[in-house]
Amino acid sequence: MNNQNVIPGHLMNTFYFTLQTPLTDELASAFENALASFPNRRKWVIDPPQLVDFIEAEGGTNAEKHTYGGAVRIYSALPPWGDKLPKEVDRSHYEEVSLIIDELKALSNRFSCEFSLQLDQTHVGHIRNGVLDESVQVGLLGEWEKALRK
Repeated sequence: MNNQNVIPGHLMNTFYFTLQTPLTDELASAFENALASFPNRRKWVIDPPQLVDFIEAEGGTNAEKHTYGGAVRIYSALPPWGDKLPKEVDRSHYEEVSLIIDELKALSNRFSCEFSLQLDQTHVGHIRNGVLDESVQVGLLGEWEKALRK
């Protein structure tokens, strides 16, 4: 993908997909294999998805929170940037995110697990046991498809 038509300094967002159920070695292996396959499955506008894996202390307790999943950067299509984003770049990002979601659906179904999806700090839905919730299906993908048809 040639993103030379994107204006310099165009705002980027990060699309995160994180596991919400306990991580097993088998799931980690399958997830990391999927991530490793992404660079060869298409040309990415910015970069292919990267692994997110960190542990942080839970506020004032001895408990730890393990965040495990992935992230991919995309050019913002949100106001006021949407009008400045070339349609072909937006379409490519839609295809990238759809590919990721399809892979997450398969993993979620296979391992009976749940992934949470967010754009920067905004929660955009869940995939549970291989099923997209309405927020992902209608709010994220459906609205994005509508915008691409305009």
